[in-house]
Amino acid sequence: MEPGAKLTLNNMTVRFAPGVRVIVERGGYLDMRNTRFTSLQCPNTRWRGVEVRGTISQPQTWAAYPTNQGRMIMVYNSIIENASWSTSGCYANILPMSKIFRRIS
Repeated sequence: MEPGAKLTLNNMTVRFAPGVRVIVERGGYLDMRNTRFTSLQCPNTRWRGVEVRGTISQPQTWAAYPTNQGRMIMVYNSIIENASWSTSGCYANILPMSKIFRRIS
């Protein structure tokens, strides 16, 4: 997702080839609703997962500062599977999204 872009996926399964990753740039927004991201050929192949980019030294509040961070929302049983990394953060200093991300069902 490019800065300023919003992508909402409802009730979908999206399959990715090995080596592919989804990137949510600073100011981009990925909204997954009952959506599954998985590998093209499962279960023994992996795709690279989702990378959400942002600026660690800037405020994390999306509403007040929407251009500082990428945003990814997963609701209604959305899942990322068969990925090398389910989600990761990409900042000036790397901070794994597992430290700040939680799945919402």
